[in-house]
Amino acid sequence: MRAFERIGLAFRHAKDPASRKAARRRAARWAMAQQRDPDLAVDVIHMGRVLALAPVDTVGRLAANDIQLAYEQGRRDLAIDLLAMMSINQAEFLQMMESDDVD
Repeated sequence: MRAFERIGLAFRHAKDPASRKAARRRAARWAMAQQRDPDLAVDVIHMGRVLALAPVDTVGRLAANDIQLAYEQGRRDLAIDLLAMMSINQAEFLQMMESDDVD
């Protein structure tokens, strides 16, 4: 079972055959990139703040406005989409969370 539903992701916005083909190619590129450099997923987790408990502003306080909350959620969503395209499974994600590389 995938931690991030790759098939659903790949076809979420793909309504026609050309869009579906493009989604498959995009997912294949990210999967190849992950195979070449396994630290790529850790970078995406960090940059997307996937493990953050709550959206925070630039000085570490809880985000107080809807714009900041939306920005942080969008950032996380993109990171999770990228991880899904890298074919990261649930066990791999949990292992990364437990490693010293992901804080």
